[in-house]
Amino acid sequence: MALSFAHGDLAWNSADAATTTYTVSGLSFQPKALFFWINGMSSATDAISTATSARWCFGFASGTADRRCQGYLDVDNAATGDTQEIYRNDAILATVSAAGAVDGLLDLTAINSDGFVLTVDDAAPVNLRVFWAAWGGTDITSVATGEIAEPAATGNQDYVVTGSFQPVVVLLAGCQLTAAPPTAAVQDAGLMFGAATGAAAGNQFVLMTNSDEGSATIDVDQYMQDAECLAMCTVAGGNPNARASFVQFNATGFRLNWIARAVTNRRYIYLAIAGGSWRAGSYTLNLATVGNTTTVSGLAFQPVGGLQVDHGDVIEQTAGTSVVDNNMNIGCWSSTTSRRCTSIYTKDGTANTEIDLLIDYDTISSHPDGAGALYGSTDLDAINSDGFRVIVDDAYAAVTNFNGYLVFGDAPAAGGRIFKLAGEGGGLAGPMRGLAG
Repeated sequence: MALSFAHGDLAWNSADAATTTYTVSGLSFQPKALFFWINGMSSATDAISTATSARWCFGFASGTADRRCQGYLDVDNAATGDTQEIYRNDAILATVSAAGAVDGLLDLTAINSDGFVLTVDDAAPVNLRVFWAAWGGTDITSVATGEIAEPAATGNQDYVVTGSFQPVVVLLAGCQLTAAPPTAAVQDAGLMFGAATGAAAGNQFVLMTNSDEGSATIDVDQYMQDAECLAMCTVAGGNPNARASFVQFNATGFRLNWIARAVTNRRYIYLAIAGGSWRAGSYTLNLATVGNTTTVSGLAFQPVGGLQVDHGDVIEQTAGTSVVDNNMNIGCWSSTTSRRCTSIYTKDGTANTEIDLLIDYDTISSHPDGAGALYGSTDLDAINSDGFRVIVDDAYAAVTNFNGYLVFGDAPAAGGRIFKLAGEGGGLAGPMRGLAG
């Protein structure tokens, strides 16, 4: 038995008309679960942009008929906040215009034995770089995407996944929109990413950002927690007014506890996976000195890869309380020589919107400053039998950074004893195996 993982990137160019296809091939497995994201840049090499609007979008897919995505546009150098959002259930990535209309759609049209095919449904408004992560292998038995509508009351809510199976991990994204997909609107650029493999702190995380539409002085907020897996900011900025903590996996889905809610039917999406060993969690790292390291250990399996999620230079927030600025980073890795990340910096309190974007192909987390320079970066330093080690590549300010991670590996060997960490999806790994490229 095995869980297989690969990650990569490709160009989605504005000159590529509808029906243009992009094929990813040569993987050692057939993908069963896919995650896609963009941040607005197009560079195929390490780069920072100071004059590019942010076009964040997250997409989940289990097949050509089961995919959905949420994203936003935050216009750079706008005199007042100029933001829009989009949600589709017929594409893996989408972009939205300043008028609040769809202006780019990329869809999954085939999953092959060694990869997948993407097709342009609507030409992109600008050149974009698409990042992807793919999971497969015999360990993964069931995958489904789905939607969560913000409830009318707090408390526990159960969600039944398509196929009615018991997941071991759930990835989540969310936005400010309340209408069913496909939809787009001129609205706050609120976006979140989270994951959960078990209950309580240390088995989940969420990172949320929000840029206020129409604000005369740019109003940007962010929030990160490891005792919650879902959060969304108050419209027009402020503290999160929707927050949910993961409770348990059920026989046909999963349960969330809505600690707070405010906007009935605000939409969130998920990717649920059964099979393999998974762990969502968090760690801190002192960023003051190049070479500083921190180690995540005690996992019941050896990771074959991981996702990295963080907001740069801020410690974990007090529950329910946001801080200013937007420093979202999404990275992934499968070895110490195969990793990549994208990030954004949006400054709070400026007269005009100040957005800096970054793409990096040799770290798991890198952040730009407000002047188009590298603020700092961290990298994967080692993969161990029971975890991984992270190192400071470029020092930040003298702060301790709070990071979320999602790592995954083989399911326990058949017939072996299973040792399970509290709340963790998966158990003791089988024999060591090669890392996916």
